[in-house]
Amino acid sequence: MKKSILVFLSLIIFITCRSSYSYAEMKNPPKHFTGKGIKVAVIDTGIDSTHPDLKKNYLKGYDFVDNDTNPEDIVGHGTHVAGIIAANGRMKGVAPDASILAYRVSDQGGNTEMIIKAINQAIEDGAHIINLSMGTSLSGTDAPLNQAIQKAIAKNITVVTAAGNSGPEQWSLSNLTSTPEAISVGNAKQQGVNQSWFQISGTQHFIPFQAIKGGSKNLKPGEYSVVHFKNLTVEDIKKQDNLKNTIVIFDSVDHDQWTDSVQELQKRGVVVLLSSLERDDEVTTTKTPHLNNTDSPENNETSLPEGSIEKEEKQMFEKAAREQKVVTIAQDSELRIASNSSRGPAVGSWQIKPDIAAYGVDIESTVPRNMELNRSNIKAFTKKGYDIMSGTSMAAPRVAGAAALLKQAHPDWSPYEIRAALTSTATLIKEPNNNIVTPLAQGSGLVDIEKALEADILPLTNNLSFGFLQSNVGVQTITQNLKIKNVSNSSQTLVTDNQALEGNAEIKIPSSITIPSHQTIEIPVTLQVDTSLKISKHIGMLYLKQDEKQINIPYIVCVDPKDYPFLSMNGPFQVSNDKFPYLLEYYSPFSVEQLSIFITGQTDDNQPFSSVLMEKNTPSKGYQEFKWDGRDQNKKIVPNGTYELTITAKDSSQSYQISQHLTISGTDEKTVEAPKVNKVTDQDTKVTGTGEKGAIVKVTVDGKEIGTGKVDDQGNYMVDIPKQPGGKEIVVTLTDAAGNTSKPTKTTVEAKDVTAPDAPKVNKVTDQDTKVTGSGEKGATVKVVVDGKEIGTSKVDDQGNYMVDIPKQPGGKEIVVTLTDADGNTSQSTKTTVAAKDITAPDAPKVNKVTDQDTKITGTGEKGAIVKVTVDGKEIGTGTVDDQGNFTVDIPKQPVGKEVVVTLTDADGNVSKLAKTKLKIAPSKEGQKNINNDHQVIDTNLEDASNRNITKGNGSTMNSQYQGKLPKTGGNEGMMDTLLGLGAITMAFFVRRMK
Repeated sequence: MKKSILVFLSLIIFITCRSSYSYAEMKNPPKHFTGKGIKVAVIDTGIDSTHPDLKKNYLKGYDFVDNDTNPEDIVGHGTHVAGIIAANGRMKGVAPDASILAYRVSDQGGNTEMIIKAINQAIEDGAHIINLSMGTSLSGTDAPLNQAIQKAIAKNITVVTAAGNSGPEQWSLSNLTSTPEAISVGNAKQQGVNQSWFQISGTQHFIPFQAIKGGSKNLKPGEYSVVHFKNLTVEDIKKQDNLKNTIVIFDSVDHDQWTDSVQELQKRGVVVLLSSLERDDEVTTTKTPHLNNTDSPENNETSLPEGSIEKEEKQMFEKAAREQKVVTIAQDSELRIASNSSRGPAVGSWQIKPDIAAYGVDIESTVPRNMELNRSNIKAFTKKGYDIMSGTSMAAPRVAGAAALLKQAHPDWSPYEIRAALTSTATLIKEPNNNIVTPLAQGSGLVDIEKALEADILPLTNNLSFGFLQSNVGVQTITQNLKIKNVSNSSQTLVTDNQALEGNAEIKIPSSITIPSHQTIEIPVTLQVDTSLKISKHIGMLYLKQDEKQINIPYIVCVDPKDYPFLSMNGPFQVSNDKFPYLLEYYSPFSVEQLSIFITGQTDDNQPFSSVLMEKNTPSKGYQEFKWDGRDQNKKIVPNGTYELTITAKDSSQSYQISQHLTISGTDEKTVEAPKVNKVTDQDTKVTGTGEKGAIVKVTVDGKEIGTGKVDDQGNYMVDIPKQPGGKEIVVTLTDAAGNTSKPTKTTVEAKDVTAPDAPKVNKVTDQDTKVTGSGEKGATVKVVVDGKEIGTSKVDDQGNYMVDIPKQPGGKEIVVTLTDADGNTSQSTKTTVAAKDITAPDAPKVNKVTDQDTKITGTGEKGAIVKVTVDGKEIGTGTVDDQGNFTVDIPKQPVGKEVVVTLTDADGNVSKLAKTKLKIAPSKEGQKNINNDHQVIDTNLEDASNRNITKGNGSTMNSQYQGKLPKTGGNEGMMDTLLGLGAITMAFFVRRMK
């Protein structure tokens, strides 16, 4: 049985009947592109690899939850995502011939470490595309998860992420989908799918109706009043005179009366019951208690429609109730951005995200066939193994499938070119009032797969961020470059236009742009903004137009916005007291004067508890980790209980705070953590380490005590012992004041290493380098010194290699490198002199004659240079020029007349000019002679037809079996002699072939 862990999935499950579902109306991609040969990694809840629609496409996978090779999906989310990408059976995915790599990292919630492991595994398994339909509660772009995604993209893997379901608020993107290089996908409702909307009289705000799980999605259109209950009870409901044709909202509910209350509301003629959302993560839940209640009326087709609304929207309904305003319910079947699709900008990078939108509402796809849906209103499915879900989790795999088609069509395209093809052909989505939906929700617009496959103008810069500016610093001017690539065979001219969507910034860009064929250009775009204006975000859209084509390039500048989350945090909501340390990740885009982490709540015996866990002055900005050992800053154990874990950040002007739930559970017996023991050698007379403050330390050997001590107020201890021989086992325990004894920590005495490491090997360093590389003893510390001052340090890795970051050094400067092992032994130094970087390309290589029988190319060139041999633009062999300046490169035989191109690349990456040669006919073994292009005699084996005489223009004859060299082509007659001689030879070959 598979275990369950938590990772937040970008999913809301909406159950609806088939009649309101229109996936089948989606256009299929061109048949000649099916994703064949492309590997798509689905990092999710696993997969049903035996599903009839997926088993042909499933290639391999891994379960990082159970640590086995069977990533079985017990939730259905991962199987649903995989089906959208590559189902190939009853259902067809976007790329039905793509191969699926499935990695199980979760069931419902978050462990970023597993996601990172899965990304690395996808790289190792040769993935071309990675789909991540999940998120975290952390903001920013510099966490280890972002770095793992960036690593994959640097390996030429396109990474597609779900934007999340925390909209419609801005700044609601997680760090995973904020990664600048990834493709972030928002969720759109397809035209033809019905959606109920609320509009409060006197406002232009359209509030979408979000049904709770299995309830009806469509409401009866009309005009209704609003009734607000502070506490929803049967008694309070009966006090209301008239509830017919009303919309009911409430603050809290009596759980025991929930079912009776809903039935009473339905009996009184209420149209819909609304409650506010409570978001702890990317999964959307509500405060209503019936979500996990099997007796809930949600399973009753005639039950009262129930929906969830945002906190801000609930406040609008409350105001409408107070002011007795009319609320109109209308049906909308137009193309829309889903209301709960997360919005940008991305905190920290201040970029526009998502990059693009795709259909993610009411999407049918595969689920495990053994999964019980338990939803009575699904009647359209006659077969198990299929379900309808909604969310950015469903939108992202549609784009991942499109990326697979583009990768098949253009195997040499980078992730940036694939993203550019998708965004450059997207269609803008509009609001019900016909205004353009903010790019913070849709990026460049709705993906159009067919148009993307035809894209030939690629905006590698798919949106422009002009950064974060302080307010009241006058008019600021910022210039960013717009990078565009033309992959067509002709020059392309684009006309530019600008539309301000929010704010009042000026944009300067050339009125037209011409891009030569197969060239990439950078166009400066200048933004000017008055920071004294009371506008925090200036947003607009640049249009690059050509005939009917239009490329949408959104842009933004932030001017000291006050609405972004200054703090964000991510950590499990439960921890067992025997599973510490607990990892809490947190992020702040700017530094503060003080940061504190504290915990408040109730213990399991209902006692109030509050304590500070950590305080830090002038903490670093950006991503940070707090590895909590379960104790407060006074080293007292935090007891089991239910708490709020809170982070506060303060500076001179203001403070910020963020909290999350945390339950600590497990055994109630107090345990003393086992001590940490430092290395002990056969020369040591002390045992040192760390442990619980005030605990008594006991050291034993062979069951006999050889020393005792006490842990000091800093958590350190030092115990005197007699020297012990190498190989002897030492046992250390701690006992606290209450008599609780820790588990023993055992360590083996080591013979002290007194041998210094060999001097390190240091690779060449130039005046352009910012790293020193080389090799040395594994695990040793590398120290780099210039003029007696340390300029960098690092460690030798498990492969014996090291890389040390250094500032650039001038040519001629001496660099000194030493190694120090774990026992403090230091090697002799290795000295190297910084060289001025060679920027001179090698001379073109000299290539010896090559024939159609040769399997090697030989020649001469610059010593040590890398030799590369290509034919028709494809590499067929490589080699290295030896110390004598000669090279030999193995190649497959090539046909006569084929042009072979040879280049040299020196150690500094400089590439020589091309040396080209055409293959000639090799001498045969038959003994007859023919002539080659260089006037050399070559053997032939021609038939008699080749021996006929040919009459020249002057009346003389020339035998086709010409012995010797062709006459020089100094005049017309000489030229004719040459041509006639060669022609006769050619004719002879053809005669022989025909026989």
